Amino acid sequence: MNPEAPFGSLHPFRDRAIRFLLRNPDHLRALVRLCHPQLADALDFDRLVRIERSFILDDYREREADLVVRLPCNFAGAEREILIYILLEHQSSIDAWMPFRLLMSMMRISDEQRQGGATGPGQLNLVVPIVLYTGVAEWDPGLDFRSLIDAPAGLLRFAPQFDILFLGLAGTAPETLEAVAPLGWALRAIQRAEAARPEFGPLLRRIVQHAEPFLGGGWRDVVEFLVALIVYRRPASEVEELMGIIRTGVGDALSKRELDQMQKSMAEAVYEDALERGRREGIERGRLEGAGLERDESNRSWILRVGRMRFGQPPPHCLETIKGITDSAHLESLARDIFTAGSWSDLLGARESSSP
Repeated sequence: MNPEAPFGSLHPFRDRAIRFLLRNPDHLRALVRLCHPQLADALDFDRLVRIERSFILDDYREREADLVVRLPCNFAGAEREILIYILLEHQSSIDAWMPFRLLMSMMRISDEQRQGGATGPGQLNLVVPIVLYTGVAEWDPGLDFRSLIDAPAGLLRFAPQFDILFLGLAGTAPETLEAVAPLGWALRAIQRAEAARPEFGPLLRRIVQHAEPFLGGGWRDVVEFLVALIVYRRPASEVEELMGIIRTGVGDALSKRELDQMQKSMAEAVYEDALERGRREGIERGRLEGAGLERDESNRSWILRVGRMRFGQPPPHCLETIKGITDSAHLESLARDIFTAGSWSDLLGARESSSP
């Protein structure tokens, strides 16, 4: 598992996964090229520096993610450092306040530069905002901050004015995305992540068929991303079949063991994510650290809920086995293994055979 994989945070999968991909300079270059080819050609991605903090407004921190990088830009013969600010927007509903939120985030970035030693005119780096929108609805509202202002047209010159680079997956042609491999193929997978199995399966096969023989050029990141998408987003009944497509497509570059470990890591991240979400919603698993009773019942409930989704209703003897487990470590292991087991018998049999 890539140590920078972001699949344990609270942000929605699409935001986390794309942020993970964009930490690779090659993928970031591809995104900028989709939005502004001339700017992409002017940027030196080999000297990129990531700013390791978020500038999102507090009210939106659990609904979206962002990424900030500083890098040299040689535009019209003059080299300057600029900042690229990428907002990853996944919400299904269109937020007309997007320009306002971007302006506030950009001002936070500039204010951090000011507090960091900028002394006056010419000391602040330019901030170029990019919105990557992965929602299913096409974006209709304008991205001009002045559209939010109620004032006569002749007075709008007093309102802030700045351009926003925008890429909406719902309105982008497949061939446009596929032209910037490998990132574009990952975006294609997100674009059709909710498609029915007869459409998504062949798309996945096409994607892995394009992977470089030894998964260079950022393709390994894309494969890891695809495994995460399958575990997080596709129905449980499809997981093994779709993983089979990946194993067949990249079997010469990644061993079955490596892919199985990716799948297991993603499944464990789903579990940890669910624990944290439950805590945030007031369940507070494990609050009784002495006896651990609340955590045990939460794990038991998780096993039954996810197991029913994956394997169907448990046979009576399996249900009684789960209800009768009093060992906290055993319940914890079952809860973590629920996404990698193939059936109720597989889940419980493996655990029972390994128990003392």
